[in-house]
Amino acid sequence: MFIEDLEVLLIEDNPNIYNKIIDIIKSIDEEYNITLKSSSKEAIRILKEKPHFYNCIFYNYDVSGSGSDGFDFLKELQTWEVSAIIAVYDESPDYKKAIPLIKNGAFDYFDIADVSQKQIDKIISSVFRHLILANEKEEYKKKLKERDRTIKAITTASPNIIY
Repeated sequence: MFIEDLEVLLIEDNPNIYNKIIDIIKSIDEEYNITLKSSSKEAIRILKEKPHFYNCIFYNYDVSGSGSDGFDFLKELQTWEVSAIIAVYDESPDYKKAIPLIKNGAFDYFDIADVSQKQIDKIISSVFRHLILANEKEEYKKKLKERDRTIKAITTASPNIIY
């Protein structure tokens, strides 16, 4: 995946809200890919198949479709080790919800009525920072593995070296 690619999963059933979020994301960059699902049940179905496909997940705390709330959905996402940045929004936010959500992996929790391009842009910028760091981490892992192979080859080829 190129760093420029952005795959967003949006879980929302209200056309006014999902159109607002899609318009903001597309105003940042038309090329971003957005998948819209109207319930967490639908989202879970595709996330089970591709847990690492999406870079960012925006979801409405109250859109579950399965009798659960946004916190239960977040916990379920953790069982598949979804690597996306997760932003939760609420139509009637209660910041008592925010603490457990953030502690359990949500990047942000915000009031959908106050959503702005600046806020969405901050989240998307964090997604790209996360992707860059993940790529760097993989590069360092490869370098460490190669260094370990080199050290092992040297020590195996030279059994008489005194340490």
